[in-house]
Amino acid sequence: MDITSQFTKESSEKVKIQLDLKASASEEETLSDHYVILRSLGKGNFAEVKLDYHLHTEVQVAVKVLQNGAKNDFSIKTKIDMYKTLDHPYVIKLFHIINTKEYTYTVLEHAAGGDLVSYMGSVGRLQEEQAQHIFTQLVCAAHYCHDNGIAHRDIKLDNILLDAKGNIKLCDFGLATLVTARQGTKDFC
Repeated sequence: MDITSQFTKESSEKVKIQLDLKASASEEETLSDHYVILRSLGKGNFAEVKLDYHLHTEVQVAVKVLQNGAKNDFSIKTKIDMYKTLDHPYVIKLFHIINTKEYTYTVLEHAAGGDLVSYMGSVGRLQEEQAQHIFTQLVCAAHYCHDNGIAHRDIKLDNILLDAKGNIKLCDFGLATLVTARQGTKDFC
């Protein structure tokens, strides 16, 4: 049975934000043209993620802030081009890209439930039914990526987010690479 057949049509709010926030890039716009920063959600080695509010749709989004630099520019562009092709209910959606001289801002779907690490810390352990639910969704997300020639290469609890309904959202494709059946991958992580 195809798990994705269980989904109904997206809510009008989600469709509205996807139409408004097309995955495009522009040098002429700034983050403040579209968003109000609410707070920081976390900081890693390569980026900071902030919770923002989209002015037009009044929806909260996550904005990943990446510093541009000669070494990073090609890698960032490659990852974003890869991310733009993904559209699956269990993969974080890329809505919008804003490039400035110093930074690349990737505007992503906000998963209000946080990451699986934090969730596990608060509940201790999962009931079998909940673990099956999460694992089934994770397998669907990975299968979708593989069908589209993308290997995530960094699936861990930190990179599995939960939405407000308890569904997973696979995120952080920073180590992802394109893979072909004939070639495989030449990159190591």
